[in-house]
Amino acid sequence: MRVHSYLFAGIFGISAGVAAGLAAPGRAAFSLPTLVNATPFDVVVHTGQTLIIDTSSATVTDAHGQTITFTNGNIFVNSLLVETGGTIIGQGPNALRFFVTDTATVHGAIRVDGTDAHDVAMLLTASQIVQFGAPGECGGGDGGDGNPDITKSNAKGGDADGATGTGLAGGLGGESALLALTTGGQPCYEPEDCHPAGGGGGTFGTVGESGRKGTDTNYNFGSCSVPQGVSAVNPNTAPKGGSPGMNIFTNTNIADDFLGTAVYDTAGITSIATAGVSTITTDLGIFSAADVGRFVGCYIAAPSTWEDLTNGCVQNNLAGDPVVCPRSHLLVRKIVAVHAGNQIDVQPAFPASLPTASKTIVKYSAGGVPTIGELAARAGGQGGGAGGNAIYNLTFPNPNYAFQDRVGAGGGGGAGILEIYASGAIDLTNGTISAIGGDGAAGENTINTDRVGGGSGGGSGGLVRIQSNTSVDMTNSKILARGGARGPGSYAVISDPVAPSNALGIGHGGRGGKGIVQIHAPSDDLGNLMITASITQLTPANFDPAPIFATPEFSSNPARQREMWFK
Repeated sequence: MRVHSYLFAGIFGISAGVAAGLAAPGRAAFSLPTLVNATPFDVVVHTGQTLIIDTSSATVTDAHGQTITFTNGNIFVNSLLVETGGTIIGQGPNALRFFVTDTATVHGAIRVDGTDAHDVAMLLTASQIVQFGAPGECGGGDGGDGNPDITKSNAKGGDADGATGTGLAGGLGGESALLALTTGGQPCYEPEDCHPAGGGGGTFGTVGESGRKGTDTNYNFGSCSVPQGVSAVNPNTAPKGGSPGMNIFTNTNIADDFLGTAVYDTAGITSIATAGVSTITTDLGIFSAADVGRFVGCYIAAPSTWEDLTNGCVQNNLAGDPVVCPRSHLLVRKIVAVHAGNQIDVQPAFPASLPTASKTIVKYSAGGVPTIGELAARAGGQGGGAGGNAIYNLTFPNPNYAFQDRVGAGGGGGAGILEIYASGAIDLTNGTISAIGGDGAAGENTINTDRVGGGSGGGSGGLVRIQSNTSVDMTNSKILARGGARGPGSYAVISDPVAPSNALGIGHGGRGGKGIVQIHAPSDDLGNLMITASITQLTPANFDPAPIFATPEFSSNPARQREMWFK
């Protein structure tokens, strides 16, 4: 027997006609009245199928041929199934939010990624084309515009938007560059000597990177010799890279950077020894034998990251790659043994060499302390700032900008907000949930891949919240909300240049910061979270950033339910 979901009509304020198509299993938490022979609204995305949902308005057809139009990104269904090889893509201005009265199964993919920026593809367009930043999706901010004003020379690239509704700026644009004088007093037209700066990356769960400076020293790469580049904003300085987006988290407690309520105990990490497993010693005795198999979150204070001393991050040509070098402030591990003296063993093991910055550990269990997250309301990722222009003139503004200025790239778009609420179990086995920031792009070319225009910043990752009132199975799944990659600088390189003979990479954009991933599930009678994930899965290849485990937001009171889900 199915139970009619007056939950949707009463809590979500949709029409009774729509609610009549939405049935749910009888769960005491909702106190739902019965209605025999109701037809459920079950959405199935089959293998090979892509369902695009516009969060302004989307008409969805379910497995029974029923059709409902949903608005504002709120999708109300009985059950949700995305088969292996099936994909849901969210687009538009609003968060994509699924409210499921039964079970949600994602063996395929759901994506709310920011859009990648485009490399500048044409020559001499300073008076003709704005290099528009890539759009954010599902609540993410747009990237900044390269060459934002075609009526005049531009002193800098355009600034990006912050996430919708936050009132914060995204990554800022890099400064444009004027011609520099050689040591002999002659103007130098070589790209490495008058290169503009890159745009800053968007910020969210972690702070994005600043854009790389433009010409800042004497690069003996060509025949010119200039002591320093010249900024169009301030001719007394080298072109400055765009700052990262504004930080949405302002207090000093990194462990509360989330939305909602989480329950955990906290201690400081005093030492970590790694040999097959990692043995962690803490300053407080918060562990017992009952904690074996439970999750712990291991935080490291910014700006340090867990990967600072690993090979992939110390190699300069890879440091800007958000996949090769995740630059994590949080890693999640499982406890495999508890020892006397405030010690536990965790897996997977940490890197053999670790940064020396202060570290904090949190233990997720029902007996912990409820902590309200610092994020006041849901937000998406920020956009990346645009690259500056190369202005082939000694002074600003350049009256001959139409045929002398070379333009910078527009910024990457911020990733969006994806939420799944299910009264029943959520099964993500082998599936992918993605809220990845859009990549930055490269500026204008003149010869081959010299990229004389500034590179743009990547958008930040978005917000993913998976909530079940029953359980969440994440076995072999991937949940990714990392930031977008740097837009290339001079000669299409993303790494910092090495003076004096190697100028490759001047003016690249900054990486976008990470987003936030939250998994909300209840605990069993022993205080264990009803969340399943394998030990080998707890790495940035599968979770980037690492998930935060939080309290599910379900209530038997319809008014309270609406407040929790729609505040």
